[in-house]
Amino acid sequence: MSSENVPSSGQSPASGTAPDYGELEPDQREERLFRSLDFDNDATILSRDFERVLAEVGLARDDARLRESIFALDAFLAANRPPEDEDETRMIPREAFCDAV
Repeated sequence: MSSENVPSSGQSPASGTAPDYGELEPDQREERLFRSLDFDNDATILSRDFERVLAEVGLARDDARLRESIFALDAFLAANRPPEDEDETRMIPREAFCDAV
């Protein structure tokens, strides 16, 4: 078997080129990320769940790569804080999350 017919490691067998993992539109990537965090499938996520998942993958709220997104999410939460100020009820709807991320 000739090696010219076999794609090298990291290449797509169909095209013989490296796969493009950024091929999703930005809004599709954000939507997929949100759905992965929407454990109850109710179109909202808890802010504490989002922070927990970040910590699990080694990211802190003050990570420079997340600065703009965290700022936007914090601004949304501050503007929509429940009167009781209960952290557990700090919900982030899909649209707000996708806009921030």
